[in-house]
Amino acid sequence: MNKEEITIVDKGNGYFREWFDWTNLVFRIAKNKDDFNAVYECRARGYSKYGSDNPEDWIDRYDDYATQYMCQDDSGQTLGCMRMISSKMGPIPIQDYMDISLWTQSDMVYAELARLCVPLPEKRPSVKFGLWVIAFLDALRNEHTHFVIGTNEWLRSIYEMIGFKLYPGHPNCCLIPQLNNLKHYIMSLDLCDIDAMLSSPAAPLYRFTVEKKYSNVILD
Repeated sequence: MNKEEITIVDKGNGYFREWFDWTNLVFRIAKNKDDFNAVYECRARGYSKYGSDNPEDWIDRYDDYATQYMCQDDSGQTLGCMRMISSKMGPIPIQDYMDISLWTQSDMVYAELARLCVPLPEKRPSVKFGLWVIAFLDALRNEHTHFVIGTNEWLRSIYEMIGFKLYPGHPNCCLIPQLNNLKHYIMSLDLCDIDAMLSSPAAPLYRFTVEKKYSNVILD
């Protein structure tokens, strides 16, 4: 998210209108080998700034049971991707870096969102937001109660604005070796507290997410 987008969020200018322009975009779940290859290639383009543009370098064991979301334009080009790893399926990647026992020993049914990539030149807020919407709707239909993320210092305030809260234990951050030891803060979002979402500064985003159905968000 760039500084101009943050200004739109902070001032409510146009109710995030740049986030809602999904013209010629489709958001869906990867289903076959071609889809997965497109996701991994997109991921590698996005993460190449950390040293490698080889898709194999950005695939790990969690991809074996992750749900992969993708955004494509009407030509079939993959513009963005993200994965969701459900605690129903096994450990989540954050557990490789820090103890989250306050969550694992609770009744939370959580899913980690990770590997969000919207490579240049298609770095559009609408692509990121659409990936968020499909993940949100998919998590709700599969009875997850919380999202879990790791985010850097610069984006932390944005996630706090949309309702994410820091892990309540200590430590609440970790270094990610694969990302040049970039510090990530571990946060969660209560997916069940819709009232809080709709009264937050990000209420336009949540109304857009939960109050309508969209033909270009394909969950099946």
